[in-house]
Amino acid sequence: PNNLYGSETEKAVKAFQKDNNLPESGIADELTLSQIKNELSNIPSIGNRSEETKKLKQDLNRLGFTFFKNPTNYFGSETEKGVRDFQRHFGLSVTGYGDEATLAKLDEILSSPLQRGKRNSASQSLKEDLVALGYLSLSNPNNLYGSETEKAVKAFQKDNNLPESGIADELTLSQIKNELSNIPSIGNRSEETKKLKQDLNRLGFTFFKNPTNYFGSETEKGVRDFQRHFGL
Repeated sequence: PNNLYGSETEKAVKAFQKDNNLPESGIADELTLSQIKNELSNIPSIGNRSEETKKLKQDLNRLGFTFFKNPTNYFGSETEKGVRDFQRHFGLSVTGYGDEATLAKLDEILSSPLQRGKRNSASQSLKEDLVALGYLSLSNPNNLYGSETEKAVKAFQKDNNLPESGIADELTLSQIKNELSNIPSIGNRSEETKKLKQDLNRLGFTFFKNPTNYFGSETEKGVRDFQRHFGL
């Protein structure tokens, strides 16, 4: 924010005045400023105490941004740091206090279907991806997001410098997708695929005359035969 009271500021003041049943002048008069101050006192921020702050700290703990043993209702410097880290991580405005957008994002993540105890097709798909990445060992992944899935997600998050919540949030899913794109699989091209085909040739599972870097149906068949043969 700079020092110019422009049209966007006026628009914001009018919106605030409307929400607080004040005359919508767009001018920050004494009553408007007083109400703004009053509203700010209810927002979890440095130096404040409230039950909302306690819940905020519990939520940040759950998502791996803070590590309070017994979260209190006091908003101190460690809480502020956790909030800033959370906001930065998810591309929010880095204010350092529990504003509406921050609290809404916390609720969104904590209500995710991709967490322990939930059943859905997305969980099954996630487990298949984690198997492909080597974080789970399952022959027939089901749709339950259980403790083993949570453990696998935490391990993936740790390896990728993400907060270890065990919840597959949007950034975790994005990184999983990115990692999968680097794994030799149908339709991909890579030097790793070329080496894979050479190795499968060497072991008698494929018979490519001049192995290329393309992973096609014959490569997939060779990999499946290899996996089946060795109980993978």
